[in-house]
Amino acid sequence: MSKQIAMLWILALVALTSVMVGILYPKIDYSEFALLTDDQVKLYLEVPQNELRGLEMVTEEGPSIEVNAPVGYRLQSPLHFEIDITPREDASVDMATFRIAYRLGDNWLDVTRKMLRHGDVEGSRVRVSGVLLPVGQHAVRLTVSDSKKRQSETTVTFSVGE
Repeated sequence: MSKQIAMLWILALVALTSVMVGILYPKIDYSEFALLTDDQVKLYLEVPQNELRGLEMVTEEGPSIEVNAPVGYRLQSPLHFEIDITPREDASVDMATFRIAYRLGDNWLDVTRKMLRHGDVEGSRVRVSGVLLPVGQHAVRLTVSDSKKRQSETTVTFSVGE
């Protein structure tokens, strides 16, 4: 009888664990997705464009932000983003503060939730694939803080070709 009770407890724990994993780690959608809505693309097309390319550390008091992808001068859509965040000194990375913003005209559009819904966060590494963007120049700002509330911000600029 005690083996049957133990087996029922194990099955109940497995079922509960499955439910909790589904709640805490919802299914990640790895398909291609448009980062901008149709209205946002129209706004984007109204902005004069210059040739952009680069990676600029705006502030680096907090964790180090390394952008491994996208890489290159003229990229093709859909894009792949891969970002590694490394702690500095004796403070840990606070991934709850990680933000991704897309430059749309004079404003920055927070696209963190949209990007992460289609991506994967493993520790302090972020990977997002299938990002569809229109042909032209683009800028993405990455921001993150550490446990000592020190912030780092990096802006990535790139061109998407046909």
